[in-house]
Amino acid sequence: MVRRSLSRQSDTFARRKRQKTILLWSVSVMVLFGGLWGLSYVSRLPFFNIKVVEVIGADVDIAASLRAASSEVLEGDYVYLFPKSNVFLYPRGQVARVVEEASPRVKSVEVKRNSWNSLLVTVKEKEPAALVCATFPDFDEGALSFNENGECLFADDRGLLYEEAPSIAGTLYDRYYIPKIADLGTSTHARIGLYATSTKEFIALEEFYAGLRKNKLEVQAILIKEGGEYEAYIQDPERKATVVVYFNNARSLSVQLTNLVLFWSHALEEGRLAKKLPRYESIDVRYGANVFFRESKDTL
Repeated sequence: MVRRSLSRQSDTFARRKRQKTILLWSVSVMVLFGGLWGLSYVSRLPFFNIKVVEVIGADVDIAASLRAASSEVLEGDYVYLFPKSNVFLYPRGQVARVVEEASPRVKSVEVKRNSWNSLLVTVKEKEPAALVCATFPDFDEGALSFNENGECLFADDRGLLYEEAPSIAGTLYDRYYIPKIADLGTSTHARIGLYATSTKEFIALEEFYAGLRKNKLEVQAILIKEGGEYEAYIQDPERKATVVVYFNNARSLSVQLTNLVLFWSHALEEGRLAKKLPRYESIDVRYGANVFFRESKDTL
């Protein structure tokens, strides 16, 4: 009889303990969900939500689309509870990323609250690294003619084409002629967002371009041909004519640049001593230290 009584008491105690545990968990869950609902309700109050998104630093023609992209990110909720537009919970990083992706012209984005209920998106647009034209170069009486008829775009420092460029003459920007990109889009606008060439090749050519300028060679443009072949167009310092320099990527561009600079400097030095400066039509540095050239028949 004693054993049965103890067994019944033990079962009753265990049952009551389980009931208390279930009740405790049920109350905890109810309190938790009640608290979350309360926080969710408060987080949706107009006082705690971003009402205005302001975009500064972008040109008028893209500002509206950047503002729309920012506002779209703030729509919706986190796990159906808290609004993304909440002043404490808004996704700053996502807003910045979406705005940067909304236009290839955007270089960087900074996002912060401008006031309690407004968001300020500060945009920095790209500065052109180069002008890329989808044409072959045009020459007029031996001189490079800047007549591309609206076939040029601005490229950033990675070679990304991001904006249509106006007709620009002269050497204000590094200029590349890349005829093959004409096949990548039916219009200049359709080529925006594409790469002029690989980023690696573009950076290497930009360094070659800078090296020419550093050594006082007035480079006017570079033509990128098929098969890693290039032509650089150098302004003759003594006359209004263009010298064509042939080089390629089969050899180091820096070595070819060095050979060109040495050849040019030596030729000018000898020309000054002889009181007759050299006049070249073309110079070929593709074959190592052996530099080949063709003299111009121009007698001016």
